[in-house]
Amino acid sequence: MAYFIDLFSPETYEAFAHSSRDVSGFRLRHKKMAERVSSGDVFVCYLTRLSRWCGLLEVLEGPFIDDKAIFLPESDPFVVRFHVRPVVWLDVDKAVLIHDDTIWTGLSFTRGLEKGSIAWTGKVRGSLVRLDNRDGKFLAEKLTAQSIGGRLYPLDEQESRKLTTHTVTRTDKVVTVSVSDDIGAIGLEGCQVGYKQGMTGQPYPQDGAQTHHIALCLVAYLMVEHERLAQHCPWRQLKRRLILRGSRVPLPATGAA
Repeated sequence: MAYFIDLFSPETYEAFAHSSRDVSGFRLRHKKMAERVSSGDVFVCYLTRLSRWCGLLEVLEGPFIDDKAIFLPESDPFVVRFHVRPVVWLDVDKAVLIHDDTIWTGLSFTRGLEKGSIAWTGKVRGSLVRLDNRDGKFLAEKLTAQSIGGRLYPLDEQESRKLTTHTVTRTDKVVTVSVSDDIGAIGLEGCQVGYKQGMTGQPYPQDGAQTHHIALCLVAYLMVEHERLAQHCPWRQLKRRLILRGSRVPLPATGAA
């Protein structure tokens, strides 16, 4: 039996929690890593942004490719999938903080570090990273005990804000801005480099259109910067990932149909 990290953002955590909980999915770029996983292995689930361990999923079958929407309402990117059995699945306020003293001192990649350190974050930077067997067994024991009668870890104000959907009101509609669990898969609708529109044959944008776009980009930048710092990701690497995998949706002219 081997243990692998399965990352969930708050959005995919909610989607999985409200599903039949029998399928876990990963992005297509994880296909080679997924092929190392066998039946009987365990996915140890980690909730990003909140830094909490939230579940154990036993692998029954896979990997296989399926693009049926499960984790996102449309264009679900988590198409490399496994049939799983949820051994433990914890509510957010019962999910165990990685900074909990028992967890922090029990894991090989956090033990001995100051709690303000980010040296450990490389371990939880991507899904399907294999855990040391002792770390995997340790987390499995702690999460199983937590599911039976563990303590609560109430969300503080800062954590609650991380679960809030961010919106920016544009002149033509309200745009939702969110940051994915994976820094390389950031989707920011309408936020591109600059506010470039060919003016030939087009009416001049209404007053405030560019201001709204700048506000959108500012919010997007602050969210991405927060995620970049949390994951210790250099801007050069972030830029490359955005170019390769970032979602880019053109910002329509104000007043356009």
